Amino acid sequence: MITGGFIAADLWKPAMFRIALKLLAGDKGKYTGLLFGITFTSFLVTFAGSYFCGFMTRGFALIAENPSVDVWVMNPAVESVEQTTNIPLLALDRVRSTEGVRFAAPLAIGSGEVIYPNGRFQPFQVIGLDDATLIGAPPIEGEVSPDAMRAPDAVIIDTGGTSGKLGTAALRSDQWQRGPPHVDVPTRPLAAGDELLVNDRRIVVKGRAKALPRYPPRPLLYTTYSNAARILLRSRHRLTSCSPWPSPVST
Repeated sequence: MITGGFIAADLWKPAMFRIALKLLAGDKGKYTGLLFGITFTSFLVTFAGSYFCGFMTRGFALIAENPSVDVWVMNPAVESVEQTTNIPLLALDRVRSTEGVRFAAPLAIGSGEVIYPNGRFQPFQVIGLDDATLIGAPPIEGEVSPDAMRAPDAVIIDTGGTSGKLGTAALRSDQWQRGPPHVDVPTRPLAAGDELLVNDRRIVVKGRAKALPRYPPRPLLYTTYSNAARILLRSRHRLTSCSPWPSPVST
């Protein structure tokens, strides 16, 4: 139908659409390159976005694991929970004596070299929780209670976003033997009752946690503050942070 010298829109639009498709798919080489470029670009954008969100959320995993903590008292120079420096234990007493504070829980963070029974070693991040309240304890697999960490030299372990780092020798004959390390032997996952050495101090695994992954990934070792003070290397200051809780407001 011709109206005023122009083809009606309901006729020329479908025709132009078919012509455009023929032009697009006419050169198969260019068409294939176009589809590949769009697909690859979409993948890169999605990957970069997910990678950025992933390491940003893992970077404050310690904070996310403690949603009930509103205030973190740390060294004024600290800019990230992944790069901390310790403060004097006197700071905990000062926070506890502040008006309006009901109590304050200490937290110790450090690094320890863990030696497995077969001689293999692995750096761990050691997290020491308040002995009395165990504030900050992650969920634990099975029916293991967080109170198990109160036993002397007791720890709870977690992968911390790593893979294949929490394995020990499967055979007794490959554990705690003199001579060269037995690194090329069958292994099994660490379980409750296994013993490790942290900075040449014996610890006993009580269970495995379900903590949030870390960035950068590294295995985690949860224990009480007093246990952490024993197994970590001696330092002038051991306290990393303390978290105050306000007193209830009277009405």
